[in-house]
Amino acid sequence: FAILTQMIFVMFFTALHKTDPSWSIEGTAVYYALMIDQFATPLTPLLLQAPWLMKLLTLSTYYVQKYGVWIAFMPLGHWVRTGFVAAMIFMQVGFASFLELGLFPWVVAAGWLLFLPSEFWDRVAGFPVFYRLRGLPGNSSDLKAADRLGLLKQAGIFLLWVYVLL
Repeated sequence: FAILTQMIFVMFFTALHKTDPSWSIEGTAVYYALMIDQFATPLTPLLLQAPWLMKLLTLSTYYVQKYGVWIAFMPLGHWVRTGFVAAMIFMQVGFASFLELGLFPWVVAAGWLLFLPSEFWDRVAGFPVFYRLRGLPGNSSDLKAADRLGLLKQAGIFLLWVYVLL
């Protein structure tokens, strides 16, 4: 519970720190951040060509960090929570794509994995590729499905999960 609360507090108090009108009214904070050459990535010029998108990203980041993070603790169903966690991880991927922030976005994205409900992890554990990786026999329908996937697809799924978890 403590680490989950810490994740929420980091996001919420970050939003409280954003008192400048460029965050909540003007929507220009992302523009100003992207204009700092020290933080620019090769993709930064693409986003600078879409002022309407930068305004949308500024306002959505501010309001999601201030109010949306509380969704993580609400009992709204596992699909809502899974979707919210995916949105928060994609937000961090967006930060990493357009701003050079070191490991911070990746660490925060990994932290959001802790909010995924047990139904998500049960579903992941039920993928046929994981039966073979763990050496579990599974039931016959799972093994037949694993045979149909083929070794290449199984390796791709495994690499995707390794990438997500790192």
